[in-house]
Amino acid sequence: MVKIVRFADEVAWLEAIVADFTLAVDAAARQARRPVFCLAGGSTPAPAYRAMAAVLARRAPSPCGPATLVVGDERLEPRHRGERNETMIREAFSPAIDVGAAELVGWKTDGGEREAVDSMAAFYARLVAEARAVSGSRVFDTCYLGLGADGHCAGLFPGQGVVADDPATVSLAPAEPRQRVTLTVSALASSLRTRYLLRSAGKEDALLRLASGDASSPAVLAASGDAMAFVLG
Repeated sequence: MVKIVRFADEVAWLEAIVADFTLAVDAAARQARRPVFCLAGGSTPAPAYRAMAAVLARRAPSPCGPATLVVGDERLEPRHRGERNETMIREAFSPAIDVGAAELVGWKTDGGEREAVDSMAAFYARLVAEARAVSGSRVFDTCYLGLGADGHCAGLFPGQGVVADDPATVSLAPAEPRQRVTLTVSALASSLRTRYLLRSAGKEDALLRLASGDASSPAVLAASGDAMAFVLG
């Protein structure tokens, strides 16, 4: 079940997101391991990511290494650089990346969809092995997702057979640019926490489906056992 938490103003919304993020970072530190986060694209999470970057940048260097930030999905043929999720995430987290407090892992799209999917699947396999050796079974400390009006999350859209054993796949978005590469439901759900970051405008129906556990919504299928939506508005 996904818990829905609403905020009337952006300051309170950001404070809650950052407090929750800090708890995840602290929990990893207590277990003497580096935290691993899966990140959504789009414009909505950008201010939250900038606040998270500040948290990482001002912490003392960890002997376990930098936090690992994984881009959850990517556009294969963006019309311009600004449409790439990696561009937004890298810019938002640059204060942490620049001081070595975080490392960003994106999709290798220059070689086409097969190389992008295969390289991310190989990296995910390394994360799985690391998680089993260090922290148990979950790959991500927190998976951050958006929520589309149609119930989509990452590059997973309703009616496209989103359940798959493979960790990465190719999908088609309803809007241009259509083709994407994305982590699958099984990969996204391998997380200690799932956090949806969204604004409520135009999303009320999708939120109802999320809260009710409607399995036709990819966002529902991608949820871990500890799932919460931080809703602004």
